[in-house]
Amino acid sequence: MLAGARVLLLYGAHRLGDDRAAVLRLYRLCGGVLLLLTAALGAICYNAIFRGESSSYPGYLIYGVAAFAFYNITLAIRNVLKYRKRDDLIVSAEKILTLASALVSMFSLQTSLISTFGEGDAAFAHTMGLATGGAFFGIILLLALRMIFRRR
Repeated sequence: MLAGARVLLLYGAHRLGDDRAAVLRLYRLCGGVLLLLTAALGAICYNAIFRGESSSYPGYLIYGVAAFAFYNITLAIRNVLKYRKRDDLIVSAEKILTLASALVSMFSLQTSLISTFGEGDAAFAHTMGLATGGAFFGIILLLALRMIFRRR
């Protein structure tokens, strides 16, 4: 779904040009796709928090995944802040989709790190899963609703 939203943005950037109303509709459509992805994130959070399901990485691979996730989230936050004042909805939507993707990868990394290094502390895993999963879910939900209900 995320790849589909990015393809829509590429299509829109190429085809729509200066038609502000059409670009706004596309922006809102991407917000709707992000809202659907929020539902999928809710299912992922539920499985990680209440069922204890998480991905695991062998050996030192988890350090590479962690480095990539931190680089990705840093770059995504920087880009959202950098481009938030621009009036280009296509670029703004792409940056928001990238931020949502980075937040999901950070949640996945957290569950993997806790399952690898948490030494079986289920209460800690549950608390951290609820805190970060809930925060990331809320952030992505607010971003999606902001995109859908944007006026101009």
